[in-house]
Amino acid sequence: MNSNTPVSDIMTRYLVTVAPTTSAKKAMDILQTHSMHHLPVVEGDTLVGIISEVDILKITHCVGLLQSKQDIQFNEDILNSVLVQEIMTQNMITLAADDFISKAATLFSTNKFHALPVVKAGKLVGIITTYDLIAFAFNGRLKPVLVF
Repeated sequence: MNSNTPVSDIMTRYLVTVAPTTSAKKAMDILQTHSMHHLPVVEGDTLVGIISEVDILKITHCVGLLQSKQDIQFNEDILNSVLVQEIMTQNMITLAADDFISKAATLFSTNKFHALPVVKAGKLVGIITTYDLIAFAFNGRLKPVLVF
């Protein structure tokens, strides 16, 4: 793996995004439908935040994920009433498309992030995740090391 590879070589360019006024329920549905864990939040094509599955689960966790129909409906009501802008991360760290993946790896490990938006002049152009780095590292050039 070449750590001087630009982020643009491995980032996801075709993004699913949400607006700040999207309900938490709709955001969760999108995450589940697309098997994703993070959604960039945009106004037009300008990045204003990022929301994760964990962010959404936190608002239901505080009331408990119980199995009764009443509790399930209560959680649904909460998710429908909370907007993405109320729980998203704002002022997040971002990468530029020409930043090296070594910078992404450092930011992931230092900050315990799992996804970083990639921007150009404030406009969202991609996203890179820890999965992208792992997939790049094991793309036939590196063999996994087994540790016992």
